[in-house]
Amino acid sequence: MINSTTFSAGGDSGSLIVSNDACHQPVALLFAGSSSTTIGNPIGEVLTKVGTALGESVSFVGTTCGTALTAQADFSALPEDAIARATVIKGRHEARLFARPSVIGVGVGASDSNPSEAVIVVYVDQTTGIEPSLPRRINGVRVKRVYTDPIIAY
Repeated sequence: MINSTTFSAGGDSGSLIVSNDACHQPVALLFAGSSSTTIGNPIGEVLTKVGTALGESVSFVGTTCGTALTAQADFSALPEDAIARATVIKGRHEARLFARPSVIGVGVGASDSNPSEAVIVVYVDQTTGIEPSLPRRINGVRVKRVYTDPIIAY
């Protein structure tokens, strides 16, 4: 997820998102957004899914000058077991979270205050004027709110 009002626009789906450094390494494939948020699928997941569908490994060619290709946005400092635990708990409670007014998305990401802590991320449509009642934690996993406009596939 990229929080910016100028990062993407309608018609940008399928665009490769690269790291913001001298290396410009692939990090995600853009698929949706709002006026304030862009969402991309982590490139490692994209390559894995495409490779599985094709029955062979898929990768980028060329040289690398950093580790951006293997780093996953929001997950770079998260232990795999923390991601897995938060994902399972999110899955168990997802339907109840979506049933709350203004909730338009649910995911797993890193805590703003502790990048090694996995959190359940709840996307709230700020245009409705309705503030959903959300728990601070679900089964010990912290809940992080992200306010955005409606998210649409680009």
